[in-house]
Amino acid sequence: MDHDYFTCLIPTKWKLERDKAGDEKSGIFEIMLTLPDKAKPEDGERYFVPDPFIYVGYYAAKNKQGKTYECFTKDYEELSQKRQNSEKSRYEVPKNISINGKEAKEYVYEVFQEIPRGPLFSTKYWLKARFIVVKAKSNGFYVLAYKSPGEFYDQYLPVFEEVANSFKTKVKEDFK
Repeated sequence: MDHDYFTCLIPTKWKLERDKAGDEKSGIFEIMLTLPDKAKPEDGERYFVPDPFIYVGYYAAKNKQGKTYECFTKDYEELSQKRQNSEKSRYEVPKNISINGKEAKEYVYEVFQEIPRGPLFSTKYWLKARFIVVKAKSNGFYVLAYKSPGEFYDQYLPVFEEVANSFKTKVKEDFK
């Protein structure tokens, strides 16, 4: 990653997207990985299900969104409380974890999606997500995320875990 904010392995078969200019403007330095064309339609129609997605980003202390580790984790916890009894979402209790020796929080949730496929049909599926939020000593923070339709989630979870296990923070203050 530019400026040595972090390093991680990138799976070779996944499509890598970056916006270096946007990163500099926003103060959020990120990579996005997708595995295109996994969903196959049963009826010959285009199948509107998103590809499995992996995200790794560093939010600098003065990012343009004004996000902090505290507000990022608070937003998730408020959302999970709000949707606690919903039949269209399931939120697990956040876990305190360590990722390569760094303090982190892990969030896992599922959200029911219904996407129109024309006037008569819609595609329905559960989108499952796992977020790991890592606190940086520099007042910034890191986010590692994996989102996938439920039917592919377990199949590609090991890829996300390999990316997460290879993740290392590189901000100078994080070495103190």
